[in-house]
Amino acid sequence: MLCDTLRASGQLVSVVTTADAERASSGERASSSSVRRLEKHHMQLLIQVSGAMRNLCVDKARQPELEAADAATALCAVLRPFASHSELMFNVARVLAKLSLYESMRASLNVDPCHVQDLLHVMAMAQPRLSSDPSKPPSKEVLGLIVRLAFTLGNLTASNDRNRELIGLEFGGVQLLVSMLQGIGSSYLAPVAAESSSGGKKEKTCAVPLDIEEVLVKLIRLVANISINADVGTQVVATEGVQMLISLLGHSVRMNREELLLNAVSAITNLSYYVMHRSAPLTLRHSRNLTGEAKDGIAGETQGGSDAEADPPSFIFAGYREICNDLVGVLIHQNDEAVAEAARAFGNFSRDAQVRHYMRASRGDEALVLLLDHASREVVFSASGALVNIAADSANKSVLLKDDLQGHVKLVSVLRRAGISDAEMAAVACKALHNLLLDAHVGGAESVLGTRTFRLLQRTLDELLDAAADAAADAAEAKGEDEPSAADVDFLAAARALQSIVLEEEGVSAYEDLDHR
Repeated sequence: MLCDTLRASGQLVSVVTTADAERASSGERASSSSVRRLEKHHMQLLIQVSGAMRNLCVDKARQPELEAADAATALCAVLRPFASHSELMFNVARVLAKLSLYESMRASLNVDPCHVQDLLHVMAMAQPRLSSDPSKPPSKEVLGLIVRLAFTLGNLTASNDRNRELIGLEFGGVQLLVSMLQGIGSSYLAPVAAESSSGGKKEKTCAVPLDIEEVLVKLIRLVANISINADVGTQVVATEGVQMLISLLGHSVRMNREELLLNAVSAITNLSYYVMHRSAPLTLRHSRNLTGEAKDGIAGETQGGSDAEADPPSFIFAGYREICNDLVGVLIHQNDEAVAEAARAFGNFSRDAQVRHYMRASRGDEALVLLLDHASREVVFSASGALVNIAADSANKSVLLKDDLQGHVKLVSVLRRAGISDAEMAAVACKALHNLLLDAHVGGAESVLGTRTFRLLQRTLDELLDAAADAAADAAEAKGEDEPSAADVDFLAAARALQSIVLEEEGVSAYEDLDHR
């Protein structure tokens, strides 16, 4: 009954509005008063209905009823007709935020692209109500609406690439979201700027506007999610105002705002994938570096060239020095998820030679080596991925051979711990070691690694490749077994390429196996 009331009200207002528009176009006097009377008549009813639904969705036992009534789409029916009514929109946004936590509700919203469009439309309607003066924070009512809309859209884009395309490409959401990020971020940072300009208290003593921070967290998460789509991400990094992420990252590090920090790092990690210039083909030797997907923090060497096709400008890459300085601090943060995200960001940024040089100057490369001993698997994996690029750079790979860091020893240890049970980890360790040894003269791998580490690596590769072969034979004998996973194939290719360097058989290419994956 509640959902039917919402649908009927939305449809009725749309019909009356359309009829008035038709009369106006035909020269008749538009009865706009009829729309106002209808809206006024229904407004209190709809506010009561949406409030009742809010109470229902708090109780998880009511979810089947709400799902059966298709409550999420019923709420969306009133978004566009009543977008200017703040109280109703706030109630509807509260309920949708709760419902969007359920997969079934998200699935119903995903059926019609108009639902995403209408959510964006309400956000756009709320934007002018944000204060134009950064020194004056937006009203709590507007912030409350935006935070819930951003949360809902964030849930709808967490794993749905079509929704990312809708927001970023079809409905023009990039400019809206970046503009809101810039405006709300400026309001958030205004007290800090005021303290700094007046020579007052230090930044860490400034009051933190928690309601604005919550909006920023949800807004940044939404921007990070849509940026997973490559076409959308390239738009985001080229949109003026996205630099606010850099300022918010620095602020969250200095103020230790953990949730804001985590989301800012995550967004920058996603966006750092799109900061590179498209390159001309690499030289033969460098093109053979073992690399993986940059989104996982394992990126390939890039070189500029006269035939290179230029990417759109990236405001994120333009601030790489400031970002790298802050990310080094994040690498020692107590939150493992933030540390792993920072390492992934370094993996993306380190595709560029000037960033690798700056990482060495800021000792970010050393911090990545130290993380190879971290207790978190994700941290070790991300750090190893970034070191694949460092190891490929002859000007910077020496960090892995420093006596006080023992990076080469740690990579062998990572490989041994991973074994064939963690093929992804084993593959990335093999890639880093392969690139480290790639420039060694024939038979020189032992002198680079040291006799003890070299022999341990040699024995490890023999054991792992034998174990992988046995596992493949067992799988072939068993009926109904799936084909080898991509991770297993990747590991075998990387391990064999590394083994070919270790064996150093004259006249045998170190890359034959990679060419026949």
